[in-house]
Amino acid sequence: MNSEPVVIHLDLDDRIVFVNEAFDRFARANGAPELAGGAVLDRPLWEFVTGDEVRQLTRVLLARARSGHPIERVPYRCDSPTLRRYMQMTFEPLPRDRLAITSFERHIEPRPANPLLRQEPATEGTPLRMCSWCRRVDLGGDYWVEAEEAILILKLFEADHPPPIAHTICPDDMERLGLSDKE
Repeated sequence: MNSEPVVIHLDLDDRIVFVNEAFDRFARANGAPELAGGAVLDRPLWEFVTGDEVRQLTRVLLARARSGHPIERVPYRCDSPTLRRYMQMTFEPLPRDRLAITSFERHIEPRPANPLLRQEPATEGTPLRMCSWCRRVDLGGDYWVEAEEAILILKLFEADHPPPIAHTICPDDMERLGLSDKE
């Protein structure tokens, strides 16, 4: 387990103004060396957040933290094709209208290679909705399952190419994060 936190700082316009060395190491170790070495500095966070619902949730969390209330322990998943990474994120206001976002691994689990989590995005076919927080896949009717189960149920290995992924937030995670309209 990597106990070294990954830290980024944002300015008031949500531009990345700082990343720590752990960010660079994480980027290189996970197939994104082009993001290391300061390449993300002075770029909007929104270049790296996919899915309208995920962007909206992130905006809400940033606004809450900027209102002077640090947000601790936001769980999420950051999987690779061969690992389940259970992560945690915090949001903390800083001087000069900056905001720190810190992520660290709670634990990791190895798993068989998962083609749904490959690096190159698919562009053809009907998108599968995948929760960006817990990494489960929507099979319809509020039925969300782990990616491996979705592969079996939908027989994705029988397809010529895996489908594209549409990133979203599942109802369970919306409720867990206090953003659900369920009462």
